[in-house]
Amino acid sequence: MTSILMLDTDIVSYLVKERRPSIRPKFLEYDQAELCVSAVTKSELLYGLRNLESTHDLHLKVRRLLGDIEVAPWDGDAAEVHASMRHHLISTGRTIGEMDMMIAAHAMSLGATLVTNNTRHFARLSPSLMIENWVADTPG
Repeated sequence: MTSILMLDTDIVSYLVKERRPSIRPKFLEYDQAELCVSAVTKSELLYGLRNLESTHDLHLKVRRLLGDIEVAPWDGDAAEVHASMRHHLISTGRTIGEMDMMIAAHAMSLGATLVTNNTRHFARLSPSLMIENWVADTPG
């Protein structure tokens, strides 16, 4: 079975803004069937576009990327994982951002590896959450 990689919002941002060109080859190593983003990430990206003029080139880049890979729908399994994760993090005083919790829960519910540069936050969920950092793994 093929492993699924879920790209976090910050990794998609790196890709579309070309802030770290060295991660594009890493992205291209995978089949489209191996990559996805959460519907939560899509929401964050589309919200970010609302702050830009409609003619800004990021509109096309974001929409192209979202058309190239699967947008995994948020579902009941993700909600179950999220509720448990949120309770645990809040009760231990180790919370992370709500959207980050939702994305992490979504990746966990799919058995996906989360590709992120925000490892400091997501490390609080290890070893339950598989994490890969394409930014740290590639030269400047």
